[in-house]
Amino acid sequence: MPSRSAFARRVRRSASRLRSAVRERLGSPDPVADGPWARASLDRASGRLKVVLERPEDAGTPDEAGAPQVRLRHAAGSLVVPLVHSTDGAHRLEVLSVRRHGVATPLRPGAWRIEASSPTGWRPVLGREAAGGPVTVPAAGVRYRLVSTPSGLELRSAVRPSVDRRWTPVQRYRAARLPRSASRRPLERAVVYECFWGRQVGGNPLAMVEPIRERFPGIAAYWVVGPGQASAPEGTTAVVRWSAEWYTRLASAELVITNAALPDHFRRREGQTVLQTWHGTPLKRLGLDMLSFEHMSPGYAEGLRVQSAQWSALVAPSPLCSQVYPRAFAYDGPLLEVGSPRNDLLVAGTDPARTADIRRRLGVDDRRPIVLVAPTFRDGRHRDGDLAATGHLDLDSLCRSLGTDVTVLFRAHNWIDAASVPIDQPNLINVTDYPDIAELYLVTDVLVTDYSSVMFDFVVTGRPIVFHTPDLEHYRDELRGWYFDLEAEAPGPITRTESELTAAIAAALDQGTPAAHADRYRAFVERFTPWERGDAAHRVADALLDLTVRQAGTSTDGHAGR
Repeated sequence: MPSRSAFARRVRRSASRLRSAVRERLGSPDPVADGPWARASLDRASGRLKVVLERPEDAGTPDEAGAPQVRLRHAAGSLVVPLVHSTDGAHRLEVLSVRRHGVATPLRPGAWRIEASSPTGWRPVLGREAAGGPVTVPAAGVRYRLVSTPSGLELRSAVRPSVDRRWTPVQRYRAARLPRSASRRPLERAVVYECFWGRQVGGNPLAMVEPIRERFPGIAAYWVVGPGQASAPEGTTAVVRWSAEWYTRLASAELVITNAALPDHFRRREGQTVLQTWHGTPLKRLGLDMLSFEHMSPGYAEGLRVQSAQWSALVAPSPLCSQVYPRAFAYDGPLLEVGSPRNDLLVAGTDPARTADIRRRLGVDDRRPIVLVAPTFRDGRHRDGDLAATGHLDLDSLCRSLGTDVTVLFRAHNWIDAASVPIDQPNLINVTDYPDIAELYLVTDVLVTDYSSVMFDFVVTGRPIVFHTPDLEHYRDELRGWYFDLEAEAPGPITRTESELTAAIAAALDQGTPAAHADRYRAFVERFTPWERGDAAHRVADALLDLTVRQAGTSTDGHAGR
């Protein structure tokens, strides 16, 4: 009995703390607090967020028109969305059609704080009034709500309950019932694309959209988007991951194209074609080749074997992949040895009009050099927002060292949920939510990475790479393991300290790849990108067309348009 009483007291204390936290979170700002103050509203019908500052004359760093600046800033991801200033003095944002870098992008789940510029920097806007919402975005699986908290106004993006994977009983029911029900119906003449579990619109799946459309006329195209993570590209229809439709589409589409693991419940049907494009040539050991599975979920190895059995074909972008993939994935099916579809645009060379458009969408002057920082993740720290997310690199210090004449783009690995990076350095842009990294390669003068597979894509451009690897021995010998000796074969300098990194970047911007690494760069290209000739997507599409015909066991009869 005493233990029960103690347990009851702990429960009551926890409930009391929770109630206090809720009251504090949902309370009103102190009316005598030092602003800036504003009246804000979110129109439920139109999805228009309106913010009117009470004393705009107190704001600092005005925009080009001389008006104060107001923005949304994600509390965890350091992503920023500006509000547009109107002639009536209000700042507005159409939350149903938010665009980042010129591309439709939903607001990621989490709190987006409303901030205004001031002479002392960006400050949270306190809400005198805040009303409206929720505003639902069905195609993104989220809904927005405007709230006023003691710490300021927030636009909160929340995953809709109908597509929230945390509703475990609902998802278990759907996984058990919906695919089975769909399998009783004929396959739909449709293709489902999925890139990094719905988190991005890019990579090999995006490169396949047009070639598939050409070879399968009239086929319906669906793009899987994670709740609040992405918007479906033009020519495709959004399917929100974890929704009932997602389960049904995966089980009923004639073609499924992905670049990562499919969900555990998925089983390929007779007549269904599943293309696994994967996402790059590996330095770090993959799948069953990893040094340890301790950071993976229980049953990882067996689950991988089940996964690979669902693939009809696997794209191998390089000879190393042809050697590694079958063993690492326990895969014994067809290999498409054609290069990477996503690299076709890099092989095609630089299109001045396209690169100018990308720079415009990034807001970078045509004459300003660009350094792209793109580290990989560290196993077991997928959700961290510390230096593990930035490749053990102090971005703030790097930006100051390079100076404002150099623009630094930072892109967190897609497994890093909350990359915490500085956002107020004038020469730093967080491009983690830029849809397709291949477009960033086109405008990048120097790539900074560590152990990421981006190195194998970027060498197609012929531009310099700097490898920043403070934790090299730990990563190589304890954490993941390598397929080859990076120190011996790296096509660019390897740095360990920030001063070494800054010097290497400056040298690369001035001289390109150092002469001491020129032979290694050529050897690296010859070894890891010999199949890149600019037509990989079309060759894969041709192979898919042939494969689907053979799997059906017929000629083109009964498959209109083939």
